[in-house]
Formats: sequence, C-alpha cells, structure tokens
Amino acid sequence: NNIDKGLVEQTKENRVSRIEYCTLFAFSTENWSRPTSEISTIMKLMEQMAVRYRDTAIREGNIQIKVLGDLDDERIPEG
Repeated sequence: NNIDKGLVEQTKENRVSRIEYCTLFAFSTENWSRPTSEISTIMKLMEQMAVRYRDTAIREGNIQIKVLGDLDDERIPEG
C-alpha cells in the first residue's frame, strides 16, 4: 500500500541525505476516543506495517526501530 511504500522510500531518502534520526507518529492518546472498530483496524494496520518495515530494516541494514509510548497500556493488543 502507499503508506508502506512511502515509509520505505522515506527511509531510503533519509539514508541518502545522511539523516540519522527520524521520528514517526502513528497513534496518539486522542485516538482512543475513536470507535472500537476503528481502533482495531488502526492497530492491525500498524502491526502489519511494523512487520513489513522490520523486514526491510533487516534487509537494508543499519536501521534501528524504537517504539515509544506507554506499551504497558492494557488497551494495546498483544502482537
């Protein structure tokens, strides 16, 4: 999908431009007020993208992924 391609292309551009750090925001606390079905869909999409992006990071090398936020929040699904 276009988000995946954009993320991978941005990472490649960052490397070419020698940008060492890039912060991406995916889900803010305000999003918890969305309907449960929307939250579920967003979480599934983020998980799918994280797996694909991790695979790209491993293939490309020299890319670290750090997840920030309250990962102990019980509203966040296991995965």
